[in-house]
Amino acid sequence: PDRAGSRLVSLDIGYIKAPSGLASPDLVGCLPPAPSDIVLEPSTPVAWAGYPDSVCEIASKRTLGFYAGYVSSRVDLGGYEIYVIDGHNDRGVSGGPVWAFNERSKQYQAFGVITAYRQVPGSPFPGVVHAIGIRPVTTYLYQQMAGKSGDGLSGHDA
Repeated sequence: PDRAGSRLVSLDIGYIKAPSGLASPDLVGCLPPAPSDIVLEPSTPVAWAGYPDSVCEIASKRTLGFYAGYVSSRVDLGGYEIYVIDGHNDRGVSGGPVWAFNERSKQYQAFGVITAYRQVPGSPFPGVVHAIGIRPVTTYLYQQMAGKSGDGLSGHDA
């Protein structure tokens, strides 16, 4: 507990520090998580980053890659979202952060984590990127910082 008696919560969601030459100055450093009451709607431009295997193999070292696309659809699964993103991805990028510009706070914020790249086998068409929203994590953290009980992840308070 800290001096005020509240519990301190530490959680690394896997944010990536963007090298200063590769991103907007707004993105250099740690991306703050989006507030838990905000979700991405279809047509929202998003970006994500990770360490794509194909590039790392060519470079013979871990090399950070940046990607961009648009939210194609959002599926609300009762407390968390799955985002389908029109964009490309590669093996090794899963777990990387997804960020977008939050008009309310006027800053870039993390909204999700890349989970997959889906393409119909044998199709000549590109696939889509799947990401899971981080709302359950931010809700949990805000509850813990406020000293509320419950795990915050299952949707049920203790």
